[in-house]
Amino acid sequence: MTAPDPAGSHTSDPLTAYLEAAERAAEITAYSVAMGHPIDGRPSLARIHVRARAWDDGVEPEFTDDLSDAETAPGSRVAADEIFALPDDVLLVGGPGSGKTSLLRTGLVALTRRWRTGDPPAWAPVLLHASDLVARGPWPELIAQGVRSRLGTAAEDTWTASFFENPPAAGRRWLILLDGLDEIVESQTRAGVLAKLAELRSRDPQGSRYRFIVATRPPARQEFGTAQGWHVRRFDLLALDEDQLSALARSWFDAVNLPMPEEKTDQFLTLLERGRLTDLARSPLMATMLCQLFSSDTDRPLPSGRHAVYRAFVDMLGRHHHPGAPDEPRGTAQMQAVRRTYGDRTAQAATRVLVTGFGLLGRLALAWHDGDTRSAIEVLTDLTSDWRPLELDDRPEAWPAILREIFRETGLLVQRGDDLDFLHPTIGEYLAARCIANDPARRARAHRTVLRLNRLALLRGTAPPMSLMARFLVAECLVRPDGDEKVRTALRRGASFVWGACFIAQLDADGTPLDPETVETAARTLYRRAMGHRRAFYGLAAARALATMRHPRAAEALAAIATDHDLRVATRIPAARTLALLHDESGGLTLIELIKDTSLKPEDRIRAAQTLAGIGDARRGDALFALATEPGLQQHHRITAARILGETGDPEGPAILFAIALDPLTSGFMAISAAHDLAGLGDPRGHEVLLDLANDVGLYGGSRVLAARVLATLDDPRGREALRRLAGDDALAEVHRRRAADLGSGQHTYASGIESSYFGMRRGSRVILGILGIAAAMMTVRRHRHPAADGPEPSG
Repeated sequence: MTAPDPAGSHTSDPLTAYLEAAERAAEITAYSVAMGHPIDGRPSLARIHVRARAWDDGVEPEFTDDLSDAETAPGSRVAADEIFALPDDVLLVGGPGSGKTSLLRTGLVALTRRWRTGDPPAWAPVLLHASDLVARGPWPELIAQGVRSRLGTAAEDTWTASFFENPPAAGRRWLILLDGLDEIVESQTRAGVLAKLAELRSRDPQGSRYRFIVATRPPARQEFGTAQGWHVRRFDLLALDEDQLSALARSWFDAVNLPMPEEKTDQFLTLLERGRLTDLARSPLMATMLCQLFSSDTDRPLPSGRHAVYRAFVDMLGRHHHPGAPDEPRGTAQMQAVRRTYGDRTAQAATRVLVTGFGLLGRLALAWHDGDTRSAIEVLTDLTSDWRPLELDDRPEAWPAILREIFRETGLLVQRGDDLDFLHPTIGEYLAARCIANDPARRARAHRTVLRLNRLALLRGTAPPMSLMARFLVAECLVRPDGDEKVRTALRRGASFVWGACFIAQLDADGTPLDPETVETAARTLYRRAMGHRRAFYGLAAARALATMRHPRAAEALAAIATDHDLRVATRIPAARTLALLHDESGGLTLIELIKDTSLKPEDRIRAAQTLAGIGDARRGDALFALATEPGLQQHHRITAARILGETGDPEGPAILFAIALDPLTSGFMAISAAHDLAGLGDPRGHEVLLDLANDVGLYGGSRVLAARVLATLDDPRGREALRRLAGDDALAEVHRRRAADLGSGQHTYASGIESSYFGMRRGSRVILGILGIAAAMMTVRRHRHPAADGPEPSG
């Protein structure tokens, strides 16, 4: 496999050449390492992709406590690929192996194909890694360098900084898909990347040139939100459900030509259930690894537990790659090619690398974990410098080239531009943990860092990380032939403290072999914290940890928190949702109680209703309809409730939005918002109302310009036409004519006061409307009745 070569494109157009190269690179997926398939013959991304689902928070990130799990935040369930059509910046959150990278890649492929088929979307996608933005320099240059690192240095003269500084085409913008934020180890460095994004957005509030989708594991409380001055809409990737898991397995077995794929899928799902692996397999990466282990030997039992799956997966690839293995491993053919090209001594040195290759990969992973910023080939060349034969002294490029070919064929590394990278970050974490466990000195230091499970460590802020690598390390120590009594002792002691108990719950959910007494002590600790008078402090985390362990008292603990009126609503809602997901009726009843409680903030009632809709409760329609039509609620809350109702497929949602938009007492500002949501539900009347608002001479001029702009963002050409008309309308104030002219020509690098307020409201931000022009926009009511008001009632 080689990096995509722009020179090989069939067109001289730089944009088309870039899109073709980006699409080819995106097809190199972490989930396409198939036994017996040559590198270039792996299944395509589209062939094995299963459409993901996400949990839409609807507003910028909010964290209830440091141990909160993103999946239990209030919100609504959506198809994950909807994020690519939104106008907002997006934070895409998912645990290890949840499919973040695959979603970004499939989204990129879908968007590039629309460009190539003559149906260009509003965005041209650019896939970057967060590490590409660590260096100093102008933003376009950082993008260009990142693209070159992904697509190869052959792109250097084609896609320069100036290429990404300008819009990809008239009326179009760049969609920056930023992966791997969590892979930047230093928190200050991550903060620097976020600061760059925040600064760019502050200079371009409406995203006239760039829009961002940032993928990361669940971030810490302080890393996102208003403190950064950057408002993002958070989506949390959900685990695979039963149908999705079955579809993924069926697609995989069919892609690798396994005989009787339907029967094998049933056999595979049965083995998952028997081995208590079903919950782990709801992660797309785990599901794919298990599929490969099963398809390599359908008669062999599946490994038990996350750590055991990774170990078996790596060992499987090692057996296949090692010289002397049956079925002519790839490594044997490689050595023959090296011998023909470079001679016997070089082939012997390369064979030594091949034999110890997986150990070298562990040292590579550990070097990167320790902060080494060199490329994979540079690190591997340094690690094997003593093995390089003297015959290659006059050919310095030969040894790195040999290493690249050897390690590219291991199945654990994939080509990324001119370098190699682990096929998934968690593979590197596992290999690094194994390397630490095999080094007595490193293992002793790791014990002091990881095994801080007591109360004092929690109070000092030095409690153990819940990271996957920490859990890999503990599991690796526990399964060593000599055991690790120090680890077992620390776990037994830590089980008596809430933080340690939560860590043990994660290990138990991973299938790590733990002492039963330790697990039971941890469960008692969690139950006491959730039920006790101090439940406000990590009580929700404790109850959810019990649920993670599938403990029979988890529902009781969650119910105690969900129904505790002394706790914040932001804590009670996720507790109720988790309870409902455990099929406990009291979860839904608690949400309905919160929705009906008029003493609560309207935002909290809306979030409770959104959560009720997201879990698919049959009572969601009545609850949302009641909110959308409640006279005492402010209009923007009613609009939000109606939109959520419409997203559930209920025709009453569009009907209410249409009625609000046409109400003569509705301000132009709110009428635009209602019409915007109506259009977002796929109802063409939303477009018509926006056009009517743009032409309504009775409205405040800023509102008319805003209506035209919103219509243009919906890819309706009448929006730009309306902006051009408004730019020449002498009846409008000069400031509005000038703004319409800028927007109509695509030069909207700043936002007017009314636009900032409108889009801030759409993102859920709290906006102070103190400017006279904004106040006028909010207070001016429509003077004309829309012709569509006399048309037929909405059919949904």
